[in-house]
Amino acid sequence: MEGKGMVLLRAFSEVSPSSPTGVVSIERRPRETSNRGRNVFAQLPPIDSRQFVLLLDIECAAGEKACAVLHHLVHDRQIPARKIYFATMISAFEGLQNVFKHFPDVSLVSAQVDTVLDDQQRIRPGIGDFVQRFWIAPSEQNSKVPSARTSVSHAFNEK
Repeated sequence: MEGKGMVLLRAFSEVSPSSPTGVVSIERRPRETSNRGRNVFAQLPPIDSRQFVLLLDIECAAGEKACAVLHHLVHDRQIPARKIYFATMISAFEGLQNVFKHFPDVSLVSAQVDTVLDDQQRIRPGIGDFVQRFWIAPSEQNSKVPSARTSVSHAFNEK
């Protein structure tokens, strides 16, 4: 998914450069009770029924954005739900429940599941603003809170 998921797409493309990739973005709007009616914009290669689809996003908070994109993939693009893997770095339990309720055949993969969503639908304790943590240079932020980019590059350079 566009935005925060682009970091994961770039990493995936480096690991599997021959895999076709695309980008899906959705219209921003305040939290609603329905996933219907969101405008979904997709730039996807042709997907044949034998292929698997890996939907990447940094987080799944309430699950509404994921459901909007999955609705587009399953109903508009006719991709079988059992062929889709939705992978996130961090999710709220409520968000995963929402996705599972609407798309029980989609495989859900999350590195971390937190149990609380605050009143603004943010995961708590969460990881804060991922984009800011990833892209801000270490000298620009509190030295006690390294950026994700710095942490990853240090981990690989230690070997």
